[in-house]
Amino acid sequence: MTSRPLALLACLVFAPAAAAKTDGDARDDSLLSSIFGRPAAPLDGPLIGDRPDGTESVQTVPRGRTQIETGYTYTTNKDRGEREHRHEAPEILVRFGLVDNVELRLEWPGYVWTDSDGRSSADGADFGVGMKVTLHDDADDPFRYGVLFGATFPTGGGEATEGDVVPELLLLLSYDLTDRLEIASNLRIDAPISDRGRYLGFGATLALGYELTERVGVYAEYYGFYGASKVGPEHYANTGATYLINDNLQLDARIGAGLNDRADDLFVGAGVIVRF
Repeated sequence: MTSRPLALLACLVFAPAAAAKTDGDARDDSLLSSIFGRPAAPLDGPLIGDRPDGTESVQTVPRGRTQIETGYTYTTNKDRGEREHRHEAPEILVRFGLVDNVELRLEWPGYVWTDSDGRSSADGADFGVGMKVTLHDDADDPFRYGVLFGATFPTGGGEATEGDVVPELLLLLSYDLTDRLEIASNLRIDAPISDRGRYLGFGATLALGYELTERVGVYAEYYGFYGASKVGPEHYANTGATYLINDNLQLDARIGAGLNDRADDLFVGAGVIVRF
């Protein structure tokens, strides 16, 4: 794989920041807000990220703002007597707030380094584009919902690419049980590729998040992948924590394990989110 996806992401990420600095600190407009003719929304309150868990949040990035989410994951799995070790980085997700309650998403998992009993490979993953729309988020209603749709494109190589365009659609749900406790879920449908051709895949997540303090949050989550693929379903459980350095900068860590033979044995990861 070439570095074109990474170069494209770099241009789109740093252009807004550069444009904002040309007029000095007095002006708080981004490139996106200039394009859509409206000033950027104020950065009120802490950021809401889509990592480290697998459940995408209902909320979008504020209008005219950019949020970068990146990290690293190590995965190990033993299959048919062979132990595989896999490293993935930089797991880039760039979220642009286009208008209120609508964001553009550019995603590139990065490179996948795999070692299996002395055989190693390094391949780039597929590039993805999507949109998230918050359909209901009322301060007086604990229930929120939205949708996320998009596709990945075959820019990767080796075992890290699907080899074709893969569309996906997610229903995003969340409910505030208390001021500190939230339950959230995603329902997913996509159309990936297997040796037998394209098939419908289904997925679901269920996450419980708790705010320990104003800066520290923890979660526990189940997620699974299902569908008509010959490999069958995969079930996972994971837990993790987030630390909010300030309203626009957050660190995270997670650990999880597969719940059936088809799932990976163990994975751990860490990352960072920045908003501007």
